[in-house]
Amino acid sequence: MLSQIIKDWLAEYKTIQQDGLQTYSEKISKDSKILPALCEFFQAQKYSHEELDPVCHQLFEFYRTRQDDLQRFTLEFVPDLISTYLCAVGSQSTKKNSTAIEACLLEIYNLEIVNKDGSSKMETITIPTLAKSSIYHEPGNLGTLALTESALSRYKGEAQLLTSGPFPQVERLIAQNRFLVLSYIMKCYNSHISQLSHMSHQALCLMASRICTRGFFIKTRKHEARIAVNGQFLVELLHGIYFVMFNGSSQLGMQAVEDVHFRANHDLLPYVLLLWSSQYYLSIKG
Repeated sequence: MLSQIIKDWLAEYKTIQQDGLQTYSEKISKDSKILPALCEFFQAQKYSHEELDPVCHQLFEFYRTRQDDLQRFTLEFVPDLISTYLCAVGSQSTKKNSTAIEACLLEIYNLEIVNKDGSSKMETITIPTLAKSSIYHEPGNLGTLALTESALSRYKGEAQLLTSGPFPQVERLIAQNRFLVLSYIMKCYNSHISQLSHMSHQALCLMASRICTRGFFIKTRKHEARIAVNGQFLVELLHGIYFVMFNGSSQLGMQAVEDVHFRANHDLLPYVLLLWSSQYYLSIKG
């Protein structure tokens, strides 16, 4: 059921004109009541699709404005949206609730894969080389005769650049593209994670545990349908959880990491296991 706080939030935005968006976005980012109210709304899961639809519609309207504060506000609920969507899409009794959430997730994805001028977004990744200085090392300080700066430069003088994109526009989530979209959205979430609230960080950990263990009686003691996942999506989850572990939610973070590890072991996902291993031992040393 919608609380009065959420009803007021829905009604207020309808009165905002285009020239008042900047002021409204600053106001909503400082509102200490609406964020907990919406978190409680999603996590309680006691809503009908008539109640869920206007909430999701307003969240993707926020994202469509391209206002940083409003987009960040929508990103706060990405873990709840993904968790609710994945649980709903596999159940006939709750599938109707997934429609509004699907529209919201698609809006985020389709806006993120293009630049503000409408051109396709290309992403470039630099692969570090030992021959060039980085934030991780100085070639001159490696300290062995075999790895001098001049010797290293003979092996590889230039860093490699990898380019990804353009990414396809998606009109509907189906089994074949579902995790392409969700993985990209999680990547966007992770790029803003340091600016998001503690409640969103906790929701990320709860979402990871929920989707990785649902349907496994040994973990949940409940007979439920399992949620399909893929390796890239779990890798993005681990990136986010790693930040959360060292920024206020260590217990929830460790539990989420263990649950992702359980699922990666079950599904035989080597890249996820490799990343988990590095994070796990770093967390022990930390």
